[in-house]
This record gives sequence, C-alpha cells and structure tokens, in this order.
Amino acid sequence: MSYLKRVDAEHVASMLAFQKLAKSYSSENANEHVKIIEKELAGKTIREKKWIASSLAEMQMEEQTRPLSDDENVLVKAVNVLAVLGYTDLAKELGALADRFGRCVALSDIYINHIIDGAVKKNRSDAASGHRHHLHDEIVAIMKVTWESNPALSKKKMIAKLMNRYEGRVDEGTVDSWIKKEKLLPPKPKKYINSDLVFPPDYA
Repeated sequence: MSYLKRVDAEHVASMLAFQKLAKSYSSENANEHVKIIEKELAGKTIREKKWIASSLAEMQMEEQTRPLSDDENVLVKAVNVLAVLGYTDLAKELGALADRFGRCVALSDIYINHIIDGAVKKNRSDAASGHRHHLHDEIVAIMKVTWESNPALSKKKMIAKLMNRYEGRVDEGTVDSWIKKEKLLPPKPKKYINSDLVFPPDYA
C-alpha cells in the first residue's frame, strides 16, 4: 500500500488497526451467518436442501442499511448456497470475504477522507520540519514578485490564485506557512487591490 508512505504515522496506525478489527469482525459475522443457516436446515432432506440452494441462487439479496452491489449480491448468494449444501468451511471463508468487501464499499468515503486528512497532516509536518516541498522555491518566488508589484493584493486572494494554478499539488495550509516563515506578507494597505500573479523569468 504505497499511499501509506504519504500519510502521517497516527493515521497509518489507525487505518491498520481498523483493517485488523474489520477482518476479525468479518470472520465472526460469517461464522454466525453460517450457523444460522445450519440451524434453519436442521432436519431437512438432501432434496429439500438442493431446492433451497437453487432458490437462493435465483434470489435477489438485500441489505437493511443500503442496496447491495451486483458483486456483493453474487458473493452473498454463493455463501448461502455453499452453506446449504454443506460446504460450511468454504462458506465461512467466502462469507468473511463478502463482509470485508461490503464494509469497504460502505465505508469507502470515510476511509478515503481519512487518507486525505493523514496526507495533508504529513505534508504540513514535513513542511514545518524543513523537508522542502518540490514547489516551495517556485511558489515563494512568485509570491515575492507579485507582492513587490502589488503590495495591496490580499493574502486570501494570493493563496486562492495559487490554489487555482497548482490545483491538487499543494494545499492552502502549506502556502500559508511559507508566507509566515518567509515573512512575505506586506503591511496591511488602506484598500486591497486585486491583480494577477507575476511570474519571475525562471518560472514564467
């Protein structure tokens, strides 16, 4: 998982702990699910079990909290059919996989946001500890000449223009920290005046 190198240690630890917990929880869920099926099938003949398995294979499965995707549906039906036909160990293994898959789908937004938060935190930490961002010199040079040209440009406008130019490659907090560290912000003017960024020859 190469993305873990871009995330701070605290977020990495919590994500790995969550993955470990989810794996354990999925196995417990699968075991319980198969036990319930076995209990319901007690006393049923082989012919009845085959009929139930055939019916389950055609059934559209539903989740109480959200609709199941097509892939999840196939996995859940396979688990049920295997359990009914007596392949309980395989049903439990596949059931745990199905549960983990469903959990990934359901929690994908939360997980992605956690990764983004961790990446932003690491980026800011690296900037503060002296690890030079690859765009540091370029952006600082642009801010210097822009404010030399128009010291009445607000910091908010400056950062917004840089975010638009370097979208996704640097965050607002990092640029703001560079402004403070390099002491780039001019004295507050009587009136703010908007203008375009000015580019030094090396970065034009």
